[in-house]
Amino acid sequence: MLKKIKTDLGFISGRDAIHLDKVQHFIESLELIFEGVIDSDSCSIKQKSDWINYSLTFINVKSYSCTQIDDSIIEKDTESSFDCKTVKDGEYIDYVLSTYDYIYEIKAQKGHFVFTEELNDD
Repeated sequence: MLKKIKTDLGFISGRDAIHLDKVQHFIESLELIFEGVIDSDSCSIKQKSDWINYSLTFINVKSYSCTQIDDSIIEKDTESSFDCKTVKDGEYIDYVLSTYDYIYEIKAQKGHFVFTEELNDD
């Protein structure tokens, strides 16, 4: 069962919501970093800017996979563009990140967005 994750932008939903420019996998530090822009119209907390720059870092990554969204079997189960599965082992969280073209499934201890624009607090 997937559940949507609330961010500083609220819930992010829609295929066009998260645009991905770069993915970096740091093997020694077990970090996975995604960078790009988010369409503010896809956020539950409305923003002044149309596009919000983001960096999403996953810490202590145990595993991850990437599938084209049209070929993904998990896409139909997503609640939003950033979801998590029910935690079973307590140490790791199963995240699901849906971008325009791909779905990433990431098992990590933590995932955290950082936004570079000043955000509305609604």
